[in-house]
Order: sequence, then C-alpha cells, then structure tokens
Amino acid sequence: VLIEKVVWLGVGLFLALGFMKVMNAALGMPELVAVSDPDLFKDIRPGIAAYSLWFSVTKTILPLNLVAYVPIPQEVSLFSPVFLPAYLFAAVGTAAAFVLYKRAPWFTVSWFAMIFLLGPVSGIVPLGTHLAADRYTYLATLPLAALFAVAVAKFERDSPDSQRALAFAAAGVLCAGLAYGTRILIPNWKDSVALWTSVSRLFPENRQVMLNLGDAYVDAGKGEEKRGMELLERAAAPVPEDAGRWEEADRYMRSLALQNIAIRLGNEGEAEGDAKKVEEAIRLLKEAVQERPKDTELLVTVCQLLARAGRADEAIPLVDRAIEEMPDYEALKDLREQLLSAVPPPPASPEQAGDRAMVQGKFDDAIQHYKAALAEDAENQDLYGKLARAQVESNRYVDARRTLEPAVQRWPDNPGLTYSLLWLLATAPDDAARDADLGLEIIRRINGDEQTQPQLLDIIAAVYAEAGQFDKAILLLRRAIDTTPPAQASAFRERMELYQQGKPFRMR
Repeated sequence: VLIEKVVWLGVGLFLALGFMKVMNAALGMPELVAVSDPDLFKDIRPGIAAYSLWFSVTKTILPLNLVAYVPIPQEVSLFSPVFLPAYLFAAVGTAAAFVLYKRAPWFTVSWFAMIFLLGPVSGIVPLGTHLAADRYTYLATLPLAALFAVAVAKFERDSPDSQRALAFAAAGVLCAGLAYGTRILIPNWKDSVALWTSVSRLFPENRQVMLNLGDAYVDAGKGEEKRGMELLERAAAPVPEDAGRWEEADRYMRSLALQNIAIRLGNEGEAEGDAKKVEEAIRLLKEAVQERPKDTELLVTVCQLLARAGRADEAIPLVDRAIEEMPDYEALKDLREQLLSAVPPPPASPEQAGDRAMVQGKFDDAIQHYKAALAEDAENQDLYGKLARAQVESNRYVDARRTLEPAVQRWPDNPGLTYSLLWLLATAPDDAARDADLGLEIIRRINGDEQTQPQLLDIIAAVYAEAGQFDKAILLLRRAIDTTPPAQASAFRERMELYQQGKPFRMR
C-alpha cells in the first residue's frame, strides 16, 4: 500500500511539473520566472528544495518572522551554511521514514506525502528569486497535521489522566501564545504597504522589495507618492558588474522599476502638457526595453507613448526589431500597421516643424525651426512666444529674455508676450535672466495689481516675491487661490508656502 501511494504521489508531482511548463509556454512568462533554461540558480536547486522542506516544517511548528518574500541570498553556493540544517533535516527524516516503515507506517506515508506535495513549489524547478514562502507550506504540511492527530490520539489512549491534564494545559498555553503571535502578525497583511514594509525590515537592499514597496506607496497615495518614487528610483539604479548570479534578476527588476517610473511620469507630463516629463518617460521606457527586448507589453507601452507624442516614426524600428525576434507574433505586426498610420505628413512650414518638434520634446530642433520661420515672417508675434518657450525648455533663459524683451517693446499690448516675459524675469533659474526692477516697471505700466485672472495674479505675485515684497506677493496669490477650484490650486499653494518663508519661486 505504501509503495502504491508513493507511486501515485510521484505521478502527481510530474504531472504538476508538466502543467507548469505548459502554462509557462502558453503565457509567455519572462525567462526570469520561467520553468525553463536559462536558470539563474540551477546549481543550487537541491539546496533550495531542501531548505523549502526545512522552512515548511519549522515555520509550521514555530511561526516566527513570517514575511511574504524570502529572497535567495546574494552570495550562496550549494554548501552554504544556510542550507546545512536543511540537508541534515531532510537526511534524518528520510532515513527515519525508511527505518520505521514497518513499525510506524503512518510516519513514512506522512513524510513522503509532504515531500511530494511540496515538490512542485519546493524550488527544485525555477519559481523566481525567492528561497521559500509560507504560502507554499499550506498544502504540503497537511500530512503534518495528520501525523500530529495520530500522535495526540495515541497519547490520549495510552497516557494516565494526570499526564493528559498536564498536556492539555500545555496545549492551551501554546495555543494562546500562537494566537497572540497571530494578532501581532495580522497588521503585516493589512495592505500592500504593510506587507512589503515588513519584508523590507529584513531585506532592505533587495531590489524586488524596493520595487514592490515603491509601487505600493505610489498606488496608496495619501501623500506617500514621493517616498514611493524614491524607492522606485533606488530599484532603477544601474546594476553593478559584480552582481554575480543575481545580475540578470536585478536587471529584470530594474527594467520594471524604469517602466513604472516612466508610466507615471508620462501620465503626469501628458496631463500637465509638460513635454520634458514626456521626453524623460520615453527615455526611461527605451532603457527598459534594452533590458527586456522581448517583452511585448513593455514594447506596446513605449510605442503608444511615442505615438501620442507625435513620434510614431521612432517607434517603428523598435517594433521591427521585435518582429525579427518573434516573426510569428501577429500582434506586433498589427501594432506596426497602427504606427504607420499614425505617422503624420511632413510639416508644411518651418512653424509647423517647430510645433511638431516641441510636441516631440526636441527643443533644439524647435528653436532652429522657429528662427527660420521668423526669418520668413518677422511680424508674426506668436512666433516670438513660441521661440522663447522652446529656449526656456532647453534651459536657455538668457536667450529667451533676448527674444521676449524686444518683442514686448515692439508690441507692448500683446498680453501673451508681456506675461511670458514677466514670468521669466521673476522665476528663471539663471541669475542673468532675472530682473525684478524691469518686472515691476512692466507691472506698473499694465496696472497688473488690478488683474482678476488667477494665472496672471500668480505671475505678478512671482515678480513681487523676486523683488522681496513678499507681503504683496502673498496678498495677490491669496486672491488667485480664492478664485480657483481647490483641485487646480495646488501649484499656487506650493508657491504660497515659499513666499511665507521669504523665498522666491524658481521654475524647474
């Protein structure tokens, strides 16, 4: 009977492994977590499997320091100290199962049942970068429960009343202790932030932990977005050349961090009309693609962002390279056709070329196109504003002032040019471009204090702050905040805090 049970358990194990391979092929899982070569930890798989058995039993009996993720150590070999107790435990348990198979067949069956139930998730096949996980012990340790039940039944049948009473009292104390420990651990599973915070206490430098905790903070909101982005930036740091067996895993985690940062940055840039943020998002996504060139979801993400930025022509070569790697993947061919249809026709004028370059974040090109357009039509007032904006975006603040100042003198009634110059004179990071005195002179000329539009009051307040007249700046900015919906006044409130501290604002 024992041999029959072992045979059927073995058949179940190999069917489970086969199912995992089929699912891996069907879902196209990345190589890092695939049940296939290349395997980053192939040479230590026996140690991982033995540790999984040791972990399952010890954590079931004494559930201390339970966390959701226990990574494989950075520096580890088949005979590292972390594996030695596991080898001893597995050897002693297996030897006892063979020795006792006649006198205690229930132990032998329970032992091998636990091994076979644990087999598919023991780490003997690749399952990622974790050394063990408590969630994999639930099914595998059911034989332990049966074994414990047999031992309790035998003890109650054969022991005197005094021993049974003492044992039940001890069991009550143990259950109370386990209940207390459970209550302490419950908050760790409250939400994703709590879960990964508990893991980070034990493994603060693990890149996957930083990635998951950073995502959790950003998704949770509640003012924790900055902390989350800092963790994502740490996870996206370059991988050192001496990372050893963890190099490929760290590169994969780094690419995920780059992708997550880029998606959020791109969404912000598109919502705010900030071409610099969109350009940075595209750069980060391209960097992530270099790490994961076969990840179609990532490829689609970068191509969609490029297309929305008017740069579908840049996305086509990326898709072409992916098609070379996966020629039978029809979705990539469909994506290429969509990108081809999104490529805009050539610009009809230098001004249109400049506008397109601005959308694409190519500010130096935009400057050249706008200068060419001005050479053709020096009376086009809008072109001066566009040229100045391109110069500001490329951090050429003094050039922007040289563009705007004569234009405002020539067309003093043009509000767009006037307020663009005021903002530059008050907030440019370059000292040579700022001039509070000139800004105050222009405000007096246009009766700026009498403005009612919130955006214009914000600009005038910035000029007063640059001139050191913070009381006046606060008064005007408060009028702007009072007439602006709360959801749209966050930037005004940030500048208000600066002025209240006696600090002028600088554009980024």
